[in-house]
Amino acid sequence: MDRELRSQTILTERRTERDDEETLLEQVLRCVAVARNTPVTELPPIYDVMDPDVFASIDSSCQKGLCSLTFRYAGFDVHVRSGGRIWLISRGE
Repeated sequence: MDRELRSQTILTERRTERDDEETLLEQVLRCVAVARNTPVTELPPIYDVMDPDVFASIDSSCQKGLCSLTFRYAGFDVHVRSGGRIWLISRGE
């Protein structure tokens, strides 16, 4: 996997403080919007690739330090990990 990652564009955002006003879903959407240089409102519907209930349950697990979620969305492999880390790996689409 390291070879594959080296050949891809990796964008990372790390959440340093928990913002109680922003859900994990909103944070993922914001990261993708920034990476694509487009408003969040112009992104494709994320619910076409991920059940909204997954984000709610993963969000509480991340707060406890026990989360890992990977999915494809809007031209990226999105990796969410404990500690508020979100990796976006460009799929070149």
